[in-house]
Amino acid sequence: VRIMPCITALGLFVYGLIPNLFPQYAYLGLVIGTIIFSVSAGLSEVLLSPVIAAIPSDNPQKDMSMLHSLYAFGFFTMVVASTLFLKFFGNENWLYLVLFLGTLPLAAAILFKISPFPELNNEETAEKNKVKNKNRTIGLALCVGSIFLGSCAENTMSNWISTYMENALNIDKALGDILGVAMFAILLGLTRI
Repeated sequence: VRIMPCITALGLFVYGLIPNLFPQYAYLGLVIGTIIFSVSAGLSEVLLSPVIAAIPSDNPQKDMSMLHSLYAFGFFTMVVASTLFLKFFGNENWLYLVLFLGTLPLAAAILFKISPFPELNNEETAEKNKVKNKNRTIGLALCVGSIFLGSCAENTMSNWISTYMENALNIDKALGDILGVAMFAILLGLTRI
């Protein structure tokens, strides 16, 4: 958990710097950077859930819902901030936005380093669940399938909704991003709360 933000930052720096330092490898830099920060972000979400679940709380379900809604509100914030940055400073300055975004996970890494983590007693829990898990294979497969299809739908919506808004309402890209993707993120966050 503590190293994942550093890996995310590395991915963002690769994403931003390789196309500018080595223009002949621009596409390769974008692909490698995307793979690095995407894998790290996915692992962070998977690893943060048990940490949040282990923190003593009066309402752990509420805490998990809040954790998952923060993704949507972060998504909203990034859409609006990056759209406004590119609108006012121009698409040619995207590198500075990516480098700034790369510093944010480094700040998270420092905060994780100085924060205490709850104890996770995985061995005892694993023994108790070993027998129960054999009977849940079909249910687990259905849950994984639902998560996969839900994620596909979410990514399709987030990738195409601004284009739909631009064409349907005949508006520019910045407004389409804010009315499309940003509003989608807000509604996603509200449903997770």
